[in-house]
Amino acid sequence: MLTVIVNNLYRLSFKQNKFVVFQNEEDLKEFIPFLGKNKAVLIKSSGVNLKYFSKEVCQEFSKFKINKKYFTFLFVGRFLKDKGIYELIKACKKLSQDDFLFNLWILGSIDKGNPASMSEEELNQLKKLSFIKILPFAKDVRPYLCASDCVVLPSYREGIPRSLLEAMAMEKPIITTDAPGCRDVCFDEVNGFLVRPKDEESLYMAMKRMIELSEAERKSMGVAGRKIVQENFSEDIVIRKYIEVINKILKEKQRTGE
Repeated sequence: MLTVIVNNLYRLSFKQNKFVVFQNEEDLKEFIPFLGKNKAVLIKSSGVNLKYFSKEVCQEFSKFKINKKYFTFLFVGRFLKDKGIYELIKACKKLSQDDFLFNLWILGSIDKGNPASMSEEELNQLKKLSFIKILPFAKDVRPYLCASDCVVLPSYREGIPRSLLEAMAMEKPIITTDAPGCRDVCFDEVNGFLVRPKDEESLYMAMKRMIELSEAERKSMGVAGRKIVQENFSEDIVIRKYIEVINKILKEKQRTGE
């Protein structure tokens, strides 16, 4: 009964829409029954500014010191269960037990009131782990991207993960899940590694592999990642696609006299 009500609400809410934009194919296919194919438009991501997110800007942050003896993973996002934060911590504990020299930087915040959020108590326990550094919310994530070696997002599902696109634009290899949205930006063995969702062992193995790659291999992944963003996710491409949709709406209004 609840499913019928929700489906009817979807149909009602989309009735007046000329187009509805989706960021990944899985979401688009899921909503086509409520929209019809003619209203559903796929525009992957909101676009990335390739000048703002570029490895060249790292020269501006040269004073941002880290110990390069340690490999640095970076997670950017809210500390939520469905972002894979718990699997990430478990994978890192195993890396630590295996005596890998690494750090995990977690940049973001808990989401108070959200039942999927990490609690304050859990966060305080994380701060006691020597290999984890909790970073406060930052409007400009570029200094942290510059200083990291790999960006990790083991999310269960995304639209298109902007944090990964920004990392790719700055030529960082990535590790993410073979899940909707995430798999749209990561090509396994090309610009990073795909892991099974909700699987700490799969994540551990990918992080281990990333550490063990040569610097040249990681650099090659980073270069491939930026190329993917340039060809598919740049602001120029995304804005042009939105303009095309808007122009279609305007032409339709002119034709019908609305």
